[in-house]
Amino acid sequence: MINSDHNKFLFVLLIYISCSVIYPQNNRANLENKFRLGKSYERAGELQKAENIFRELVNMQQWNQRYVKALNDIYLNQKKYDLSIELLNNSIKANRKDINFYGMLGTTYFIMNNKEKAYEVWDSAINEMPNKQISYKLISNFAIENRDFDKAIEYLTTGKEIASNPLSFSLDLARIYVANMKYGNAASEYCDVLLAQPMQLESVKRYLAGFITRPGAASEVEEAILDYISANDNRTLKELLAYVYVSGNSHTKAFELMKEIDITSGSEGVVLYKFAQELFTDGEYETALSSFESILTNYPNSKFYSTARMGYAKTLEALADRKYLYLNIDWKPYSKPDTLVSNLYADVINAYENLIDQFQDSQIAGESYYRIAKILFEKRREAEFAIDYLMEIINSIQYSNYYAVAYELLGKINLYTDQLDNAESYFQKALLSRGVPEAAKRAIKFQQAQLKFWGYQFGDAVEMLAGISSHLRDDITNDALEFALTINLNKNDSLNLATYANALLLAEQDKFDEAFQIFDELSQNQSTPILSRLAQYKTAQMRIAQGSYGTAIDILDKIIFEDKSGLYNDKSLFLKANIYQFALNNIDQAILAYRDILENHPNSQYFDKARDIIQKLNNLEDSNI
Repeated sequence: MINSDHNKFLFVLLIYISCSVIYPQNNRANLENKFRLGKSYERAGELQKAENIFRELVNMQQWNQRYVKALNDIYLNQKKYDLSIELLNNSIKANRKDINFYGMLGTTYFIMNNKEKAYEVWDSAINEMPNKQISYKLISNFAIENRDFDKAIEYLTTGKEIASNPLSFSLDLARIYVANMKYGNAASEYCDVLLAQPMQLESVKRYLAGFITRPGAASEVEEAILDYISANDNRTLKELLAYVYVSGNSHTKAFELMKEIDITSGSEGVVLYKFAQELFTDGEYETALSSFESILTNYPNSKFYSTARMGYAKTLEALADRKYLYLNIDWKPYSKPDTLVSNLYADVINAYENLIDQFQDSQIAGESYYRIAKILFEKRREAEFAIDYLMEIINSIQYSNYYAVAYELLGKINLYTDQLDNAESYFQKALLSRGVPEAAKRAIKFQQAQLKFWGYQFGDAVEMLAGISSHLRDDITNDALEFALTINLNKNDSLNLATYANALLLAEQDKFDEAFQIFDELSQNQSTPILSRLAQYKTAQMRIAQGSYGTAIDILDKIIFEDKSGLYNDKSLFLKANIYQFALNNIDQAILAYRDILENHPNSQYFDKARDIIQKLNNLEDSNI
């Protein structure tokens, strides 16, 4: 009997405890459901219903900031300012240490255009709180929300003066100054940050990058930094100033300043090397070249001497590439190198040759062999000499990072010289080499698929292309898809497809006259309309390679007019625009052709390119007026 009574007692106690736990949980859930319902009414514009619910919630939890804010927003939305003031005063009485209630009350007065009362409330909040540093920041946020930037600056400046860690105040101040176009003031705050924490340099550069190109910003920032440097001969501030110079295209000033930093810091070229690399990455090759040259001249014992020499050579090559592009050769689908282009790379080849002599059988030598071979083949078509350089890597520097790409380039050269079996062998060796990235492997497999095509193994070519085109983010995907489509659409006419393959191989080998004859015959064969149109497009490319630009435009105009399928309209328009832009320097006609793509081919792969080029050409014309 005793045990029975004891068990009943335990059972009742368990139920009581469970209910005491469940009730608060259920109550919290009910309050949350009410709150969500109130927000739903608010979004639906039923403000009175929302107000009633939020008022009920506040009456239950007057300290709850979320409920108070929701009700206060409803009051403000309905311009019930007296109710807002009453609500917030009651909330302050309920919790005098919640500074957000003061902030909201000040906002109400601010909206009522009673700034003096708003400032009085905000000031009292700061005085009321024990941690004034945080209070200044929190109240400044309310001033910012009300777009009273001067008052926000006043609070942050005062907070910065008393703060044990003033840097966060400096960053907040800088953001406000930038928003109000006071760029010099913002720069001064960033200088304060760097004087305290030099490691923040890269972060400060990123902040500056957000506004340094705005009108007048660079000069104001430069002046502010110079003022700080005059009072603090500080290396980090000088590096920041160099960054500002670079942003404003004052590269010579930046270079001279970085040379000074390198000398005074005793870095033996380390500072200059880092600066040169950044310039190279940004495409500022002239100043990068000067920086690398300064290291080679002044710091022959620097630990970066060898890499600086390679940087110097690669910068020379980049400058030559820029001139090459300026000659308007790279836009052509097919072209033969000429003497003028060949001469651009003489100094580049000499620079790489010197690296090979000084750093034999090294990674530097391997890269130099490869870069010379690439220039000799791609810019001069000196296939035999290019092969000699590549074989140096294969035979002597097997551990080179350029071992795999040497095989790949050998494959391309043998394809060009009509040694297709050798080309396939070299491509396969490139695939089997160590450390080849997957994207590079797919590029090699694309070339192998082309070899299958030229060997009339059309089914194998399509199979290989399918594996490549499944990787949608690769640059080569469009080429693989287009190539596979050409084969699939014409595979039932294997004889004409084989003829087209022969012509395409001749074009790849710079045999443009022979290729043109075959393409021209195919273009007139109406039994294969798709292949005929593609061959017609290729005849235009061959005429461009031969320098017959007018004939090429006539062919492209015919395609644009006659091609009802639309498969080659946008391609033809883009190539026509290229001819006008680069070969004939007729900007007006080029813009018309590019604009035709935008107006009639919104889904074209050339749409974005055409839009960007039009913008650049329009800017170019405006600058020449």
